[in-house]
Amino acid sequence: MITKIIFNKKIICLCMCILICILQNKMQAQLNKNKIDFGFRGGLSGTSLSGEIAEDIELETTIGFDIFLWSHYAFSERFGLQLELGYASKGASIELQDNVSIYQNITYNINYAEIPILTTFNISPKIRFLIGPSIAVLVDEEVEFTAFDGLVSGQSNTDDIKTFDFLGTTGIQIDLPFWNGKSSAGIRYNHGLTDITKSDDTDLKNRSLSINYIYRF
Repeated sequence: MITKIIFNKKIICLCMCILICILQNKMQAQLNKNKIDFGFRGGLSGTSLSGEIAEDIELETTIGFDIFLWSHYAFSERFGLQLELGYASKGASIELQDNVSIYQNITYNINYAEIPILTTFNISPKIRFLIGPSIAVLVDEEVEFTAFDGLVSGQSNTDDIKTFDFLGTTGIQIDLPFWNGKSSAGIRYNHGLTDITKSDDTDLKNRSLSINYIYRF
Protein backbone atom coordinates (compact mmCIF):
# COMPACT_ATOMS: atom_id res chain seq x y z
CA MET A 1 0.00 0.00 0.00
CA ILE A 2 2.77 2.41 0.99
CA THR A 3 4.72 1.51 -2.15
CA LYS A 4 1.65 2.26 -4.24
CA ILE A 5 1.19 5.67 -2.59
CA ILE A 6 4.86 6.54 -3.18
CA PHE A 7 4.53 5.42 -6.80
CA ASN A 8 1.39 7.57 -7.25
CA LYS A 9 3.19 10.59 -5.77
CA LYS A 10 6.06 10.09 -8.19
CA ILE A 11 3.59 9.93 -11.08
CA ILE A 12 1.90 13.13 -9.87
CA CYS A 13 5.27 14.92 -9.50
CA LEU A 14 6.31 13.77 -12.97
CA CYS A 15 3.05 15.02 -14.47
CA MET A 16 3.44 18.37 -12.71
CA CYS A 17 7.01 18.72 -14.02
CA ILE A 18 5.83 17.92 -17.54
CA LEU A 19 2.98 20.42 -17.20
CA ILE A 20 5.35 23.14 -15.93
CA CYS A 21 7.72 22.49 -18.84
CA ILE A 22 4.85 22.70 -21.33
CA LEU A 23 3.58 25.95 -19.81
CA GLN A 24 7.09 27.40 -19.72
CA ASN A 25 7.65 26.54 -23.38
CA LYS A 26 4.28 28.07 -24.31
CA MET A 27 5.04 31.25 -22.35
CA GLN A 28 8.47 31.52 -23.95
CA ALA A 29 6.96 31.01 -27.39
CA GLN A 30 4.36 33.69 -26.63
CA LEU A 31 7.07 36.11 -25.46
CA ASN A 32 9.07 35.43 -28.61
CA LYS A 33 5.96 36.00 -30.70
CA ASN A 34 4.98 39.14 -28.82
CA LYS A 35 8.31 40.93 -28.77
CA ILE A 36 9.50 42.83 -25.69
CA ASP A 37 11.92 45.75 -26.21
CA PHE A 38 13.85 47.82 -23.68
CA GLY A 39 15.73 51.06 -24.12
CA PHE A 40 16.15 54.69 -23.20
CA ARG A 41 15.16 58.03 -24.67
CA GLY A 42 16.36 61.53 -24.08
CA GLY A 43 15.77 64.93 -25.58
CA LEU A 44 15.11 68.63 -25.28
CA SER A 45 11.72 70.20 -24.72
CA GLY A 46 10.04 73.54 -24.94
CA THR A 47 7.94 73.86 -21.79
CA SER A 48 5.44 76.40 -20.54
CA LEU A 49 2.42 76.81 -18.28
CA SER A 50 -1.07 77.59 -19.50
CA GLY A 51 -3.01 80.18 -17.55
CA GLU A 52 -2.20 83.53 -15.94
CA ILE A 53 -0.33 84.50 -12.79
CA ALA A 54 -1.54 88.11 -12.88
CA GLU A 55 -3.16 90.50 -15.31
CA ASP A 56 -0.95 91.59 -18.26
CA ILE A 57 1.76 89.08 -17.35
CA GLU A 58 2.31 86.35 -19.93
CA LEU A 59 4.09 83.06 -19.30
CA GLU A 60 6.66 82.24 -21.95
CA THR A 61 8.38 79.05 -23.07
CA THR A 62 11.58 77.84 -21.46
CA ILE A 63 13.91 74.97 -22.35
CA GLY A 64 13.82 71.69 -20.44
CA PHE A 65 15.04 68.15 -20.97
CA ASP A 66 13.80 64.57 -20.63
CA ILE A 67 15.62 61.32 -19.88
CA PHE A 68 13.71 58.03 -19.61
CA LEU A 69 14.00 54.25 -19.53
CA TRP A 70 11.22 52.39 -21.36
CA SER A 71 9.85 48.92 -22.01
CA HIS A 72 7.59 48.06 -24.95
CA TYR A 73 5.43 44.93 -25.24
CA ALA A 74 3.95 44.12 -28.65
CA PHE A 75 0.52 42.50 -28.47
CA SER A 76 0.55 42.15 -32.25
CA GLU A 77 2.29 43.60 -35.28
CA ARG A 78 0.16 46.74 -34.92
CA PHE A 79 -0.58 47.31 -31.23
CA GLY A 80 1.52 47.41 -28.09
CA LEU A 81 1.98 48.88 -24.61
CA GLN A 82 4.91 51.09 -23.62
CA LEU A 83 5.78 51.85 -19.99
CA GLU A 84 8.35 54.50 -19.14
CA LEU A 85 10.09 55.86 -16.05
CA GLY A 86 12.26 58.93 -16.04
CA TYR A 87 13.02 62.55 -15.21
CA ALA A 88 11.45 65.58 -16.90
CA SER A 89 12.21 69.23 -16.32
CA LYS A 90 9.36 71.65 -16.94
CA GLY A 91 8.49 75.25 -16.17
CA ALA A 92 8.03 78.68 -17.73
CA SER A 93 9.56 82.14 -17.75
CA ILE A 94 8.27 85.70 -17.43
CA GLU A 95 9.73 88.81 -19.06
CA LEU A 96 8.68 91.84 -17.03
CA GLN A 97 8.55 95.55 -17.88
CA ASP A 98 10.71 97.98 -15.94
CA ASN A 99 7.72 99.64 -14.30
CA VAL A 100 6.25 96.33 -13.09
CA SER A 101 9.10 94.83 -11.09
CA ILE A 102 12.77 95.27 -10.28
CA TYR A 103 13.31 91.91 -12.00
CA GLN A 104 13.67 91.59 -15.75
CA ASN A 105 13.28 87.83 -15.96
CA ILE A 106 11.74 85.24 -13.65
CA THR A 107 12.03 81.54 -14.53
CA TYR A 108 10.08 78.76 -12.82
CA ASN A 109 11.90 75.40 -12.86
CA ILE A 110 9.67 72.45 -11.98
CA ASN A 111 11.22 68.97 -12.10
CA TYR A 112 9.29 65.70 -12.05
CA ALA A 113 9.75 61.96 -11.94
CA GLU A 114 7.34 60.87 -14.64
CA ILE A 115 5.60 57.59 -15.54
CA PRO A 116 3.99 57.54 -19.01
CA ILE A 117 1.67 54.56 -19.75
CA LEU A 118 1.26 54.58 -23.52
CA THR A 119 -0.67 52.58 -26.08
CA THR A 120 1.29 52.23 -29.31
CA PHE A 121 0.08 51.78 -32.87
CA ASN A 122 2.44 50.96 -35.73
CA ILE A 123 1.40 53.08 -38.70
CA SER A 124 4.07 51.29 -40.72
CA PRO A 125 7.03 49.01 -39.85
CA LYS A 126 9.15 52.11 -39.11
CA ILE A 127 6.60 54.63 -37.78
CA ARG A 128 4.92 54.32 -34.37
CA PHE A 129 2.14 56.47 -32.89
CA LEU A 130 1.86 56.71 -29.07
CA ILE A 131 -0.92 57.98 -26.82
CA GLY A 132 -1.85 57.63 -23.16
CA PRO A 133 -1.73 59.14 -19.66
CA SER A 134 1.33 60.16 -17.67
CA ILE A 135 1.71 60.43 -13.91
CA ALA A 136 4.22 63.01 -12.64
CA VAL A 137 5.64 63.21 -9.10
CA LEU A 138 7.30 66.45 -8.06
CA VAL A 139 11.04 66.17 -7.35
CA ASP A 140 11.90 69.83 -6.72
CA GLU A 141 10.95 73.37 -7.70
CA GLU A 142 12.79 76.67 -7.74
CA VAL A 143 12.54 80.21 -9.06
CA GLU A 144 15.43 81.97 -10.80
CA PHE A 145 15.37 85.75 -11.13
CA THR A 146 17.52 88.42 -12.80
CA ALA A 147 17.28 92.18 -12.24
CA PHE A 148 17.22 94.82 -14.98
CA ASP A 149 20.62 96.20 -13.91
CA GLY A 150 22.08 92.69 -13.89
CA LEU A 151 23.45 93.26 -10.39
CA VAL A 152 20.81 91.27 -8.55
CA SER A 153 20.28 87.65 -9.51
CA GLY A 154 19.81 84.34 -7.81
CA GLN A 155 17.39 81.52 -7.13
CA SER A 156 15.20 80.32 -4.32
CA ASN A 157 13.24 77.18 -3.51
CA THR A 158 9.47 77.47 -3.31
CA ASP A 159 6.59 75.41 -1.97
CA ASP A 160 3.89 76.45 -4.43
CA ILE A 161 3.53 73.30 -6.58
CA LYS A 162 1.42 70.22 -5.86
CA THR A 163 3.14 66.86 -5.43
CA PHE A 164 1.29 65.10 -8.28
CA ASP A 165 0.37 66.07 -11.82
CA PHE A 166 -1.56 64.13 -14.45
CA LEU A 167 -0.96 64.64 -18.15
CA GLY A 168 -2.14 63.42 -21.52
CA THR A 169 0.74 62.34 -23.73
CA THR A 170 0.86 61.79 -27.47
CA GLY A 171 3.69 61.44 -29.93
CA ILE A 172 5.20 59.77 -32.94
CA GLN A 173 8.56 58.11 -33.48
CA ILE A 174 10.35 57.06 -36.64
CA ASP A 175 13.08 54.40 -36.88
CA LEU A 176 16.46 55.63 -38.09
CA PRO A 177 18.96 53.71 -40.26
CA PHE A 178 21.64 53.78 -37.53
CA TRP A 179 22.99 51.28 -35.00
CA ASN A 180 21.50 48.26 -36.80
CA GLY A 181 18.02 49.77 -36.74
CA LYS A 182 18.03 50.20 -32.94
CA SER A 183 17.63 53.97 -32.91
CA SER A 184 14.65 56.24 -33.52
CA ALA A 185 13.73 59.91 -33.44
CA GLY A 186 10.48 61.12 -31.93
CA ILE A 187 8.28 64.08 -31.05
CA ARG A 188 6.18 64.16 -27.86
CA TYR A 189 3.49 66.54 -26.63
CA ASN A 190 2.44 66.61 -22.96
CA HIS A 191 -0.80 68.34 -21.99
CA GLY A 192 -1.36 68.91 -18.28
CA LEU A 193 -4.83 67.98 -17.06
CA THR A 194 -4.74 69.40 -13.52
CA ASP A 195 -3.83 72.70 -11.85
CA ILE A 196 -0.28 72.26 -10.51
CA THR A 197 -0.41 75.14 -8.00
CA LYS A 198 -1.55 75.05 -4.39
CA SER A 199 -3.08 78.51 -4.70
CA ASP A 200 -6.80 79.01 -5.27
CA ASP A 201 -6.08 82.23 -7.18
CA THR A 202 -4.25 80.63 -10.11
CA ASP A 203 -4.94 77.77 -12.50
CA LEU A 204 -1.71 76.70 -14.20
CA LYS A 205 -1.20 73.53 -16.24
CA ASN A 206 1.96 72.04 -17.69
CA ARG A 207 2.55 72.08 -21.45
CA SER A 208 5.60 70.70 -23.24
CA LEU A 209 6.73 69.72 -26.72
CA SER A 210 9.90 67.63 -26.94
CA ILE A 211 12.23 66.18 -29.56
CA ASN A 212 13.72 62.84 -28.53
CA TYR A 213 16.35 60.30 -29.50
CA ILE A 214 15.34 56.71 -28.71
CA TYR A 215 17.66 53.71 -28.48
CA ARG A 216 16.65 50.03 -28.12
CA PHE A 217 18.96 47.68 -26.22
